[in-house]
Amino acid sequence: MDGEQSKFEASASALGYAYQFRYALLRALEQIKYSLDWTIAIEAADDVEVSGTNRELRQLKLRQPGTTLGDSDPDLWKTVRIWSEGYRKRSIDPTATKLYLMTTAGVTPDSIGALLSADESVRDIAAAQTKLDSVSITSTNKKNKSAYDAYRLLSKEQKTALLQAIYVIPRSDDIDGVRTKIQQAIRVGLRQQHLIPVLERLEGWWFQQCIEVMNKSKPAIDAAELDGFVADVRDRFGPTALPIDHDILNSETPDDIAEFANRTFVQQMVLTEISSYRMQVAVREYLRAVAQRTRWSRINVLHPGELEKYERKLTEEWRIVFERLKDELGPEAAEEEKVRLAKKIYGWAEDANLPPIRENCTEGFVIRGTFQILADSQQVGWHPEYAARLLALLEPTGAGNA
Repeated sequence: MDGEQSKFEASASALGYAYQFRYALLRALEQIKYSLDWTIAIEAADDVEVSGTNRELRQLKLRQPGTTLGDSDPDLWKTVRIWSEGYRKRSIDPTATKLYLMTTAGVTPDSIGALLSADESVRDIAAAQTKLDSVSITSTNKKNKSAYDAYRLLSKEQKTALLQAIYVIPRSDDIDGVRTKIQQAIRVGLRQQHLIPVLERLEGWWFQQCIEVMNKSKPAIDAAELDGFVADVRDRFGPTALPIDHDILNSETPDDIAEFANRTFVQQMVLTEISSYRMQVAVREYLRAVAQRTRWSRINVLHPGELEKYERKLTEEWRIVFERLKDELGPEAAEEEKVRLAKKIYGWAEDANLPPIRENCTEGFVIRGTFQILADSQQVGWHPEYAARLLALLEPTGAGNA
C-alpha cells in the first residue's frame, strides 16, 4: 500500500509540474500580445512569477473536479502562509504586486475564496479578513498551524494591505483546458493540420526552458526568447520551409555502426575507400534524413509527391557529374584512377551545395542524407562501376536493403 501511495504522490507531483509549465506558457502568450518588457519564472518566488512593469505571483492548485475551496482548506492557507512570510521578509510588496490563487476547485458564496474574488460585485476585503482572523484562531487543523501562525504575525494593517493584493480565481482551467487555450492563442495564421505539430514543438521548447529555470541554469524566461521561438516555429511551417526537429538535428552517430555494414549505401562507401570517420558521418546523416522525412510525413507538411520530385532532382544533378567525370576515364583506367574518381563524386555529394527541398529548408543533413538514401536504393553511386560491383558483392550473400 505504501508503494502504491508513493506512486500516486509521484504521479500527482509530475502532473503538478506539467500544469505549472503549461499554465506559465499560456500566461506568457497572453502577456506577449501587449508587451515584451517582462520575464517569467517557475518555482522562484511562487509557482509562476511574472516580472515587468507590473509584478504578479500566481499559486496554482490542481484539484479533482467537483471539489470546493473551504475556509480552512490547506490549499488556501498554504498560499496565505507563503505570501504572509514574503510580506514580512519584504520579498513581496503588496502595493506593487498582484497575488493570484488559481484553483480548479469551486467556492461557495460568502466563503473566503468568494470574498477575495476578482469580481468587484462580491469582493469584500474586510469580511474576508474577519473570516481569516477567526479561522486562524479557532481552527484545530494541525496541518495549517504554521500558516495560521504566519498570518497572525501580521499587523491588522499589514493583513489588509496583503488581502487587497490577493485574488482567488476559482474553477480555473485544468491541464487540458489550459492546453486548449494555448491552441487558441497560437492558431491564427496556421493551417489546421499544423496546429498540433506547432503546439508540440512550442511546449517541448518551453518545458525545457522551465526546467533550466528550476535548475538555476537561467534566472527566468525572457519575453523576447518566447517571441523569437514562436516566430521561428511559425516560419518553419510556412510554404517555403519545412520544420527541422532539434531532437533529430542533434542526434548523435550510433556508437557501433557495424549493424549497417551490409547496407548498400555503406557498401558504396567501401568501394569508394573513404575514411571510417566519413562513413560514421554518412550513417548519422542517413538516419537523420530518414527520421526527419518520416516525421514530415506523419505531421502532413509535405506536398503530394514532393519527396519523389526532390529525389529526382538530386539524381539528375548527380547523373551530370557522374557521367562527366566518368568520361575522363580511359578504357584502360586502373582501379586506383576509378577510386580517385569515386572520391571526387562522393566529395561533391558531401558538399551538399545543391538546391534544398524548399527554399528555406537548408539543413545539410537533408541533402546529404537523401543522397545516402538514394545510394541505398542504387539510384546513385560513387564508383564508376558501382552497379556491377554491388551486384557481385551483395547478391551472393543475400545482403542489401533487407
